[in-house]
Amino acid sequence: MAAHSVQVVYDLLAKSYGTNAHRTIEFFQGVQRMAILRACLWQTKRLGKTLEELDVLTVGVGNGEQRRTLCILCLGLFHQRIKDSRLVELDISSEMLRVARQLHPRGTDYLKKYEDGKAPTQIRGDAVSTVLPNGSFDVVIGALIDHIPNQPKLYRNVFETLRPNGMFVVTYPHRRLMKVIRKDIYGIPIDQTRFVVDGREYCVPSLTLLPTEIKALMRDAGFAVSTCKALRLYDGWYPDVFDHHPQHPFSPTVWRAHKLMRVRPSRIPVLSFAVGQKLL
Repeated sequence: MAAHSVQVVYDLLAKSYGTNAHRTIEFFQGVQRMAILRACLWQTKRLGKTLEELDVLTVGVGNGEQRRTLCILCLGLFHQRIKDSRLVELDISSEMLRVARQLHPRGTDYLKKYEDGKAPTQIRGDAVSTVLPNGSFDVVIGALIDHIPNQPKLYRNVFETLRPNGMFVVTYPHRRLMKVIRKDIYGIPIDQTRFVVDGREYCVPSLTLLPTEIKALMRDAGFAVSTCKALRLYDGWYPDVFDHHPQHPFSPTVWRAHKLMRVRPSRIPVLSFAVGQKLL
């Protein structure tokens, strides 16, 4: 099947992204969430800052998932959060940015006393050609950035955007799981991912990187790699939930893949995860 434009598909997908209509996306977000939060907390210790003092760029906004994780969930778990005014959201889809603003507005009762009167800055553009000031961020988060074609240039751009000792956190769909889902279940090429919107099927280009491949990209761009591994189900939730509840609602597709892979659900490599540091 011919691949569609990433921007066009995500504009169509925006309203239903991350909902029960796309449970595998919701599932991936859950698996990566705690790993991203732990990386940000580790960065505060390295820099001697609090979360509120970090300047953060998110590459790809999804439906506002990273905003929810960094600004709301983090507050509930650790009693501190990334400030809205210090968060910049970059996405190629104007609809995704709009939905993120609607789903996670400022000024909720829970957040009022933590707000500083400014919304996150949103930039519509692709992560390769959009020019951002050098040395602007302490953390750049590229969660599920598998749709960006020129990865080496992306990594070089992020390296320049970070301050000294800045951190780049990335996740990608893991190739072992994606081979089963895409090739064996859906019969599409492994370098494409599939979405169904209003009954119509769309495919867009999608990279499936192994941790070792991310490490090579990081090093080629000048990063020192501090973490590089596969994220499994237990990185997001307790493993016994998945091992003993075959009808768990988060991702029927992943459950089907587990049957074909013949491994315990909690052992499935779901995402490739890496953290790189821009050393002085």
